[in-house]
Amino acid sequence: MIEIKHQATAQVLHTVEADSLEYAILAGAQLRGANLSAANLLGADLRAADLRDANLQGTRLGFADLTGAKLVNADLRNADLNTAALGMADFTGAQLDGAELYGADLFGATLDQASLVGASLRGADLDSARLNGTSLAGCYYDRSTRWPSNFKPETHGAVLVTFSPVAEPGADIK
Repeated sequence: MIEIKHQATAQVLHTVEADSLEYAILAGAQLRGANLSAANLLGADLRAADLRDANLQGTRLGFADLTGAKLVNADLRNADLNTAALGMADFTGAQLDGAELYGADLFGATLDQASLVGASLRGADLDSARLNGTSLAGCYYDRSTRWPSNFKPETHGAVLVTFSPVAEPGADIK
């Protein structure tokens, strides 16, 4: 059995009858302010979960489904969100600095006032996402990254990376 606790009060917010949170079913769970720092939530079902103000720093959320989740002011620094389903999720004011979002589906997500400094958005789908006041300084994207129409990521500090399978000697590969 795993208890998910509030980061400030240590109050038990949710109990999972399992030995692991991998592939856990937490759809609609009320986890506001939860401490899930460095947790392994690989493939977890967190659709429409309330994760406002949660500490998800360094958490493994690859292949997880957070469609429609509330992540307002959540701390997702250095989190692994590779290939996660994040469509229509609300990341207003969230910290995603250094997060890995390779191939993540952020279609229609709200990222207003969020920070993605140094994050990897290679292959991510941000089509129809809201990016008002979003900090993208030093975040990486590639040609397969999809942005909202008329959005110019380079004017917001994002860096286009190109990868050549055969690198020149001494080349700086990112």
